Amino acid sequence: MSQFVLNEWFWHDLYGDNGDAAQHVTARVIQRLANSQHQIVIARGEAFDAKAWKLCTIRPILGRAFVLMLRQDSDRCLLLDGNALPPDPLWALELVKPDDRYLIRTCLRVPGSTLVTSDHPLIEVVTRHGISAVLRDDFLANL
Repeated sequence: MSQFVLNEWFWHDLYGDNGDAAQHVTARVIQRLANSQHQIVIARGEAFDAKAWKLCTIRPILGRAFVLMLRQDSDRCLLLDGNALPPDPLWALELVKPDDRYLIRTCLRVPGSTLVTSDHPLIEVVTRHGISAVLRDDFLANL
């Protein structure tokens, strides 16, 4: 089993911000993850979590699928208390945008997890500091 910390590209795809093709591909990711042995990691109260609930209002069918197939299944989704994440490492304070630091803290809270992002500079920084990361497109191609 692999554990993945997804960046907000997931929501932007599902909202339709990145076009119909991206929305369709990422909607299938919900089903693929639900049928896999993999797990997503979510820190409650952080940006990824907040955007999940927004999906339920703007794309209710996709929001319902996410909640029922992933979020409520403890085998597919590890929910963490966002307040119980470790502090930002010093290198992240200097090298990572404030909005992305919770992703680093989430990965540090779950050793061995993999950050999935479309942000090339973020991947370079985190891998240099020992956090496993993969680009969104590679994740989608190999899921």
